[in-house]
Amino acid sequence: MAGIGSVELFVLAVVALVALGLIARASARSRRGAEMTPVVRTTWWVCVTYGAVVVIGTLLGVLQVLTDDTVTVEAPIEEFWPQLPAGMTIDDGQRPDRLVEGAMTSATLTVSGLETSIRVVLAAAEAVSGLTIVAVVLVIGLACRNIGRGTPFAPVLARACGLAAGAVAIGSMVAQVLGSLGRSQAAEAALRWSSASWECKGKGCADMAPEQFVPAASFSVNLDLWPLAVALVLGVVAVVLRSGMALQRDTDGLV
Repeated sequence: MAGIGSVELFVLAVVALVALGLIARASARSRRGAEMTPVVRTTWWVCVTYGAVVVIGTLLGVLQVLTDDTVTVEAPIEEFWPQLPAGMTIDDGQRPDRLVEGAMTSATLTVSGLETSIRVVLAAAEAVSGLTIVAVVLVIGLACRNIGRGTPFAPVLARACGLAAGAVAIGSMVAQVLGSLGRSQAAEAALRWSSASWECKGKGCADMAPEQFVPAASFSVNLDLWPLAVALVLGVVAVVLRSGMALQRDTDGLV
C-alpha cells in the first residue's frame, strides 16, 4: 500500500465525526430524555454491518490462506524488466511516443505447495489487520450507544478509546510487518531456482541467462502511517472524554 484508500478514509472520517459529535452532544444534552437520533442510529447500524463484514471477510481470508491449494500474493521482486530473446526485434510503427526505460518492483504471484510456516505468517497478518479494524468499529458502536443513552462521557468509552488507540497503533504495524515478511517468503519460494537449460541456435545465445527472463525475489517492508493517525484521533477522543467526565462531575456537584 502506498497511501490512504477508501476504507481508511471511511474509518478516519467516521472516527472524526464521532469525536465531534461527542463534544457537541455532551454540552447540549442532559442524561434525562436522551434517545438515538436518526444519524446516530444509522451510524450504529453501519458499524454493526461493517463490523460483521470485516469479521466474516477476515475469517474467510484466513481459511483461504491456510487451506487453499494456491495462494496469491502481491510480492516484492528485484528491479526487473524482461529482455527480448536474441534475434528478436519489435517494430513500434515509428510512433512519437515510445518506451525509454521501464522497471517492475512487484509481481502478482499465485503459488502452489506453499510451506505451512509461510501460510501461517500470511494468515496472521490477515487476522491482525481484521482485528485492528474491528477495534475501531467497536469503539464507534459503543460511542453511538452511549450517545443514545445520553451518557457520552461514560468511563467505559474513555477506556475503550484508549485501548483501541493502542490496538490500532500496534496492530497495524504488526500486520504490515507480518504481511511483508509472508509475501517476501512466498516470492522467495516461488521464484527460487537452482539450474536452467535451454536450446538456442544463432548469434547471441551465449549471452542469454535466466535472470533476463525470471525476476528475483526481494525483501521489503512497506509501512503506511495512516493507522497512527487513527490511533492519534482515538487517543485525543479518550482525553476529551476524561476531561468531559471531570467537568460533568463538577457540574453535577453544583446542581
